[in-house]
Amino acid sequence: MRKVLYIFGLLTDADIDWMARVGIRRRLKDGEILIEEGKPIDSIILLLEGQLSVAVRDVGPVARLGVGEIVGEMSMVDSAPPSATVAAEGECLILLLDKKILLQKLTTDAPFGCRFYKALAVFLADRLREMGHRLSGNDEQDLAAETISKDELDVAIGVDRFQQLVDMPVSRISRSWAGLRTFAPDRTPVVGFDPIVPGFFWFAGQGGYGIQIAPATAALGTALVLDQSLPQSVLDEGITSDMLSPARFRQECLA
Repeated sequence: MRKVLYIFGLLTDADIDWMARVGIRRRLKDGEILIEEGKPIDSIILLLEGQLSVAVRDVGPVARLGVGEIVGEMSMVDSAPPSATVAAEGECLILLLDKKILLQKLTTDAPFGCRFYKALAVFLADRLREMGHRLSGNDEQDLAAETISKDELDVAIGVDRFQQLVDMPVSRISRSWAGLRTFAPDRTPVVGFDPIVPGFFWFAGQGGYGIQIAPATAALGTALVLDQSLPQSVLDEGITSDMLSPARFRQECLA
């Protein structure tokens, strides 16, 4: 869904109307092959309903694609044949955009071409990042604060969800924000008063799991700030204030 949200957010209403006019809707049966590995394709495909499977020869299935995914876009920048086979999993509905018609539009409508290829560049960058994360096993990176920037695909998703909830169209994004996730050396949250600086309370080190552990850490942090006993629900999980206290790092340094 990320791809189509981004491209629709970038294109104008006139662009989208044009795509709807020239595109051809087609129903696929279960198992029907849409793209065959090694064979050139003549259309860019948008999945409107159902699910597609992606398989590589001698490897087998490598991915599943859901509603809103676009396939075949690589053929717009690379003349190499497809590197995988894409088939329907169950009945599907797709929209086919003929490459010849699309290329003619890109040639005669320069602004459309700029928007289209910018979106395509973001897609490919996003795909490389995802592949790197899968290969590395985690997405933790050492980054300086000044290098952080928002993910334009995530911004597009946020805009789409906002417009689904309220009757207020978003014509453009004037400001956006991106932040850092913090990790403690032992990859455990840091919650508690600083052992050296009076009155300074640490609440950091969630490292991407903030939402999942928010109820427990919020209850623990509240109790510590108010100098109360830890909630029984936290104690029942075997968690103590010393386990999350920033003082544990000072003890390691002194040891």
